Formats: sequence, structure tokens, C-alpha cells
Amino acid sequence: MKTIAVIPARYASTRMPGKPLADVLGKPMIWWVYQAAKACPKLDDVLIATDDERIADACKTYGMRYLMTSPDHDTPTGRIWEVSTVEDADLYLQLMGDEPLVNPAAFDLILPDTLPEDPCYVAVLTNIMEHPADVIDFSNQKVFRYADAILMMAECYAETEDSDEAVRYLNMVRERAGTTAYVFKNKDALLEEIQKERGRELLGEFQRKFDLVRWGIWYQMTYEYTNYPTLKDNMLPCHEYYPIPDKEVVYSGGALDNKAYNEYGM
Repeated sequence: MKTIAVIPARYASTRMPGKPLADVLGKPMIWWVYQAAKACPKLDDVLIATDDERIADACKTYGMRYLMTSPDHDTPTGRIWEVSTVEDADLYLQLMGDEPLVNPAAFDLILPDTLPEDPCYVAVLTNIMEHPADVIDFSNQKVFRYADAILMMAECYAETEDSDEAVRYLNMVRERAGTTAYVFKNKDALLEEIQKERGRELLGEFQRKFDLVRWGIWYQMTYEYTNYPTLKDNMLPCHEYYPIPDKEVVYSGGALDNKAYNEYGM
């Protein structure tokens, strides 16, 4: 049985053009995906299916096998179909090129040891909900945004006094968003701009409170900027940490509770 991993990779992403070539620790993002696939013993071959010469050039530079495909495919699956017309195999594993943190061990869970009898065999890798709290955890699908990681890098460099690298990473996000580049003034102004950029970039993704809490400014910012008098009248500093979400209480097996919060008469 022959199994091939195919990594569909197009350059013309609407949200992040050139995403497969985005820099991740000095290598193109797709290089990390390719290496993960190469580490799986169940895979006989790995190739990148692209329609762009820039991605093809990166493949040549980093020694990654690739195949040029039509630019007319509407879906990654269509690109894999084209690969199947020229690359013979029993099974084709579709592996997306924007998953640099994928664990090669995950492939063993989805790839069969013997050829399935069903000629239309399809398997999808998902997470098993093993904990009761997973059922009420709206964020159970763990999606980690690349821009989130880039802004974390910018913040780390700013905190460690490497302003050049901090500005470089910050401007990677700003450039992708089509806005003007940030010009360094001083450390405090840089950190403030990174905080604002996280607010703009991750708007509506339920992360803002966690950012404000770790920066120690949640109560101040929320109190100053809310336009709801009822919220201001009932807001207390303890709300920065309490009440602990029900799912976290369940996850902790009882180690966490809201007794301290209840002492406020809530």
C-alpha cells in the first residue's frame, strides 16, 4: 500500500497573501508542515501542490518535492485530485500548509495499516471530547492565529529591549492588514502600540480580557471605556479574576471554586 501526503499551497490567500511562505523562526511556514509529514513512517512520499512560482522557488531552495497544478481549483481537494492523476498511490493524505505545529504522531491515528476495502474511504482527524467540561467549552476547537503568535513575538522582543525585532514583527501584521508601518519612539510607546494592535487584530475572538488581565489593566480600561452606567455601578476589582468560568471549575475537578467571589455577596 502506497500513501502520499499532499500539501495544497496557493499564494493568493485573500486574508493573508503568501501565507505558505510566511516566516516562522527563519523558515517558510510550509517547510515546517513538510518536515512533520516527512517524519511520519506511514507516509511513502510527501509533495507540495502549488500554482505559484514563488512557492515552487521556495520548494527548490529547501529541497521540498513539489508539483505545479492548475490555478483554477476552488478547493484544496481539487488540487489533490489533480495530483492523483499524475502521482499513483492507494491513499492521499490532505495536509494543510498553514499548520506548522502539527504533530506527526497525529497522522498515525488517521492512516490505516492496511488498504481499506471501501474504494471511497475517507477519514478526518478530530479531537475526542474526553472531559465533561469539553461539552461546554466553546473554544474546544483549538485554533491558534498566526497573527496572534507574531504579536506575541513582538511583545517578547519589546520586553527584552530588542526594539528592532519588536517593530519588525509588529509591522508584519500591520503590513498584512494594509496599514502604515509603525516607527519606533520608545519602549513604552511600542508596548502600547502592540497592545492596541492585538485589540484590532483579534477583535471579537474572546481574547481581549485575558490580554488586559495579564497586562494588569483590565479593571482600569474596562471602567474607563465602558458606556454602560449599570456596568460601572456594579463593577468591582474582583471581577478581574472572578467568577471563575464553570468549565474551568469542572476541568479542575473541584480544585477551583468561586467561594472567594461569593464573599463579595455576588
